[in-house]
Amino acid sequence: MNERVRFRLLENGQHLRIVKLDAEEGAVLEGETDALPRGVTVNFWGANPVTEYRLRRVAQLRGWPAGTFRANMRLDGGDLVLEGKDPEALPSGVLRVWLGIADLELRDMPIHVEVRANAETTVTVHVRPDPRRVELTGPVASFDPEIARVLLDPASVLDGRPCAEWLEAPRVRPRRKACLLNLLAKLRATAAPTPKQPLIRAVQSVFLADVDRIGVRANFEFYNTLVALARDPKKPFYAEGAPAASIHFRVLERAGVDRERFALYSFRQEGRPSLQAVVAVPIEARGADHVFADVDVDLGNPLQDVVGALIHFGEVVAPGRTDHFKLYSKLNRGATKDFLHYRILGG
Repeated sequence: MNERVRFRLLENGQHLRIVKLDAEEGAVLEGETDALPRGVTVNFWGANPVTEYRLRRVAQLRGWPAGTFRANMRLDGGDLVLEGKDPEALPSGVLRVWLGIADLELRDMPIHVEVRANAETTVTVHVRPDPRRVELTGPVASFDPEIARVLLDPASVLDGRPCAEWLEAPRVRPRRKACLLNLLAKLRATAAPTPKQPLIRAVQSVFLADVDRIGVRANFEFYNTLVALARDPKKPFYAEGAPAASIHFRVLERAGVDRERFALYSFRQEGRPSLQAVVAVPIEARGADHVFADVDVDLGNPLQDVVGALIHFGEVVAPGRTDHFKLYSKLNRGATKDFLHYRILGG
C-alpha cells in the first residue's frame, strides 16, 4: 500500500512550483527573490468517524503517543506530497486538511481529501499572494535620522540588496518590509534609559528581515543597556537568561555566530506589544566591539488546540507568528507613531 496525497499549487492558473523544502526553515517558491523560506503547515484529521478510527488505530499499532499521528511531507516535481511514515501508515478514507504557506492565501481551507487505497490523490490548491502592500512615506534618507542611519549603513544588506533598495523592490514580501519598519520604530521609541537616548542608538546595521523578526548588528552598548534596564527597580526590561527556542540560533547563524564562541541572552520589554531581544555576546568578550541580536515583538501568548496530525516546516504559520500588518494599527499611535514611515495599501 502506498497511499499519498499530492498538493499542487496554482496561481492564476499556472503551476506554482516549490523548489526547496527544508524541515527547519520551510519552502522556497520558484522565482522568488526573497532569501528566507516560507513557513509551511499541514494539519489533517479524519473527516468522519471511520477515517478517524483508522488514524487512531494506525497510531496505536505503531506505539505513537495518544492523540497523535505521524506522517511525512516531501517535495516532488514542485508539489508537496503527504504520505505515511511507512507504506502501510496512511489509511484510506476522507481527511479534512488545512494547508498553510506563509504570505499566500490558500482558497477554501480546510478541504476534504479522499485518500484511495494504494493510489495517489492529486489536490489542486488555488493560491494568491497577500494583496496588501507597503508604501513608504518618502525616501529612506527622509526617515527619522536614527532609523535612516541604520538602513543606509553599507552593511545593511538584505537578499543581496542595500536596505533602501530592498524596501522599494516590488517582489519582496510586504510582510517582511512591515516587520523591518515596525521593529526599527519600536527600537527607536524605546527609551534606554531616556527618550533622548533610544535603544536604536546602539544598533549599527541590519543583516536579516523575516516576517516576524529582524537580525541586527550592534555595539556593546546595546547589550550593556539591556542589562542595566533589567536591573532597574522599575523593570522596563526583564532578563530571561538563555533562550530555549532554536529559531534564535538559526537567525543569528546567518550573521556567522558560532555556537561555541557566543552566549545568548534574552531580554523582554514590559507591557504589550513586548519587544524581545536575544543578544549573542562573544564568550571571550575582551577586544570585542559588537554583538548580534535577534529582535522580535510579541502580542501575547498564542494558543493552538487542533486535534489530528500537524506537520510544520519553519515556524508555524498561524496562529503563532506576529502579523506585522495587524501590529501596524497598534504602533500607529503613541510613542512609535512618528517612526513608522510607511502605510499599508490593499487588502
